[in-house]
Amino acid sequence: MKRTFVQAMFGDDRVERRALVCTQLESAATAEFRPEPLVLYTFGEENDALARRLGHQTIMLDSRPVVDFLESGERQPDPRANQNFGCAIWWHKIAAMREAMRSHDEIVWLDLDCRLQKPLPGDFWERLRRGAAFQGTLVEYRNIQCWWRTEDRRKLSEGACWYCRDAALLERIWEKYREWPTQVDQEVVAMVLDEEDGGWQGLERWKALGRELYCHRVAGIHNVLPCEELVFYTARSKPSPTKHLR
Repeated sequence: MKRTFVQAMFGDDRVERRALVCTQLESAATAEFRPEPLVLYTFGEENDALARRLGHQTIMLDSRPVVDFLESGERQPDPRANQNFGCAIWWHKIAAMREAMRSHDEIVWLDLDCRLQKPLPGDFWERLRRGAAFQGTLVEYRNIQCWWRTEDRRKLSEGACWYCRDAALLERIWEKYREWPTQVDQEVVAMVLDEEDGGWQGLERWKALGRELYCHRVAGIHNVLPCEELVFYTARSKPSPTKHLR
């Protein structure tokens, strides 16, 4: 089977938290443990050049740093909501995952601040294949995320680390984003997974379906289930000035 880890670099100075993302990109290039194989997809020539200067191997998907997915023609950025061209900036993540699935059988998405904590275990991919075709880390927010549900409306699959071996499901996520273009990526994913699973049916059903990623934790938020083996850890960091923006 052909498999890879996937990351993406997108956005420009008109996107909120640009400095933070550039810092994360630099940190990822010098991390003690780096997952392999890994594909870093870039959007925008400047982003591609920056990533290459830092030592990343890249594939540029689009010469534009912010893609007009709905072909609206007018950007009108809203930094407070990370929306550009009427689309959430996180749609680029799904675009990168979708591209990776066209040439791979299974992928693991990693946000730029998601770090491998040790050498990749030899049974890593095998253990993932025991679970569902799409897996993530179930977290619980303080505020409602899944407004369409009648219960557990604050629980969903956190978007820092996802496993997928179902290209058709990713296509459904892509199409769902066209219906809900301003939503955060993990909310759109939650919509599709709820549909796939016959609606949200509680924690026990989530576990029985094999939706939980066994190897990842996220800092600063309630991780609903215990991590079986800490392989990846996402530590949300604060933005800081960076020389890469000049």
